[in-house]
Amino acid sequence: MSTLKFEKLLAGPSVDLFEKDFPHNNVWHVETLSKEPTLDMSSDFRLTRTEELTGLVTLKNVFQNFATELSLNSTGVHHLDVTTKLPFLPDATVGSKYLYDTDKNHHHFLLSSQVENKFMWSRLELKPLDFEYNFFSLFRLGSMHRCLLGAEVSGHKLGKLNVTLGSAYKREFGNNNFLLAMRLFGNKDDYLNRLVGNVHMSKNEEVKPAVLGVTLEHLLKEKKTKLTFGAHWHLTTLDDPHASFVKAKVDNEARVALSFCQKFNSLVTFLFGFDFNGKSPLHEPDVNYGLKLTLKT
Repeated sequence: MSTLKFEKLLAGPSVDLFEKDFPHNNVWHVETLSKEPTLDMSSDFRLTRTEELTGLVTLKNVFQNFATELSLNSTGVHHLDVTTKLPFLPDATVGSKYLYDTDKNHHHFLLSSQVENKFMWSRLELKPLDFEYNFFSLFRLGSMHRCLLGAEVSGHKLGKLNVTLGSAYKREFGNNNFLLAMRLFGNKDDYLNRLVGNVHMSKNEEVKPAVLGVTLEHLLKEKKTKLTFGAHWHLTTLDDPHASFVKAKVDNEARVALSFCQKFNSLVTFLFGFDFNGKSPLHEPDVNYGLKLTLKT
C-alpha cells in the first residue's frame, strides 16, 4: 500500500530522471533488501557529505488487508505506520502513523486517507497534535485520461498556507512516451513564487531504452531561471542478468553529474557517480564522488 505523492503522480518519470540514481550526494551508501512472502526487511547505511554516518532499518509486513511498517533510524526519529483498505470502499485506504523523536522527546501522530481509481488520486494527511495538514487531489481528464489537473494544499494551523497547482499531459507515439508537466507554487504571503516545468521523452525499445528530459525552475520574485537537462541510456537490455546504464544531467550553471550502474548478478548491484563544476578544472574541493552498493537476499 504505497503512499501517494502529488509530485510523483504528476511528473514521476521526470522527477526520477533528475533525482534518482545519482549517488554523489553521499560519500558511500550500502543498501540491503530481503523479501519474504509476508515480510520485507531493508537496511540503509550511508556516510553523508558532512561526514555523518546514518543508518535506517525498515520492516514491512502485509497480512490480508493490513500493511504495517516499522522504521528505526539512527537519527533518533522512529515511526510505526499501519494502513488498511476499507471493505465497503475498495478504492480507499486509511492509515495512522506514530513518530517518536528521541532527541527532542517529541511524539507525533499522523492520520491519513487516500483514494485511487481510474478518474482521480486524492490524499489527506493530518497531524492533530502539531496542527499540520496536507491535502491534494489530482484528476485524470479526457477519454484516454491523458490530461492531469490538480492542486495540493499544506499548512500549519491557519497562519501558514502553501498551495501547489499542477497540470500534465501524457501521450504515446508508437514506442515513444511524451510527458509535459507544470507546477505553480505559492503561499499566503508571496502568492505565486515559483514555477517548475518538466518535459520528458522516453523510447520503449526492448533492446536498449533511452530517456531524455528537461526541467525548468523559475523563481518569480527573484526573476531567476534554472534549466537542467538529463539523459538515461541503457547499455544492455532490461532483462540482461548483468544490466548496466549511464545517467547524466547538466544545468545552465554548468553543474554536471554523471553516474554508472552495473548489475553483477541478481544479488549485487554497484552504482558510482560524481558531479563537478564544468566551468573549472576537476579539483577535489569542487568534485563530489559517491558510490552505492545494493545487496539483495
